[in-house]
Amino acid sequence: MPKSKRPKPDGQTPARPRRVGRIIAHGLVAAILLGACAAGLYYARQYVEQNAARPTAPPTIVFTNKPAWMTDRVARQLAASFRPPDAKSVFDRDLLVSVSQTLKANPWIAQLRQVRRIYREGPGDTIEVDCDFRAPMALARFEADYWFVDAHGIKLPERFGGNDLPFIVYGPNGSTNIRVIDGIHYAPPREPGEKWVGDDLAAGLELVCRLYDQPCAQEIVKVDVSNFHGRVDAREAHIVLVTKYNTEVRWGRPWTATDSFIEVAPERKLAQMQRVLAQYGRVDAGLASIDLRFDGNPKTVNNVEANDSR
Repeated sequence: MPKSKRPKPDGQTPARPRRVGRIIAHGLVAAILLGACAAGLYYARQYVEQNAARPTAPPTIVFTNKPAWMTDRVARQLAASFRPPDAKSVFDRDLLVSVSQTLKANPWIAQLRQVRRIYREGPGDTIEVDCDFRAPMALARFEADYWFVDAHGIKLPERFGGNDLPFIVYGPNGSTNIRVIDGIHYAPPREPGEKWVGDDLAAGLELVCRLYDQPCAQEIVKVDVSNFHGRVDAREAHIVLVTKYNTEVRWGRPWTATDSFIEVAPERKLAQMQRVLAQYGRVDAGLASIDLRFDGNPKTVNNVEANDSR
């Protein structure tokens, strides 16, 4: 026969219901504490955003690796063009996303590695940008405006006036930072990042690239292509190099011209410039102009000394 259950004493509560009750009570206490902590963090963050960490001005842009060719003036102008229009909370991640998108879409930027907010004089007052820039190879002039272009003729965003040139062309020690290409026939493209068409600009850029880092070209500040293909005077030099003394070195045809046999080889012209600089201390030999095109011309480099002594 089955054993009969023993009756429980009056007032005795089973152990399981007691444990369940304690768990529920502890859970309620924990939920209340977590809710209180979350509310406290929320209001603390609101206070920090609206009072302690709320910038009064848009953050300043700084570049971590400013290239050697970029003057402080150009860096300031570029940084100002990327600067957000409004002050934002230091916790606003969308600001960094927006700045990153702007940088990636800009023709100046070749590669973007990192964008972050840092503390300089106040919370989040600076945005630090780590990127690589497209290098400007020359300043291309059209009418009254000067535009940076890279070695492939891509127009870069910055535009300058004639008064800006001394601060851009020359470095702090008087060295030549960049050269002007003058006398361009075709207008620049409408938008930065587009290729500037024109065989005169292409020839000027080719010569600028050939002269880059050549000691004999340090005094050359301008490549004048206004007579390119002899469009003004077929007898005169198609390309003229202008020195910082406002004198001329008459170069002639483009470096890779198919009719270059009419003049001495471009490598020989470059060697002549080097010899003149070594002999006279100036690439123009101290004259108003020298001509590199022909060996038999009375104005050629080989006869500069004879003409100068007359």
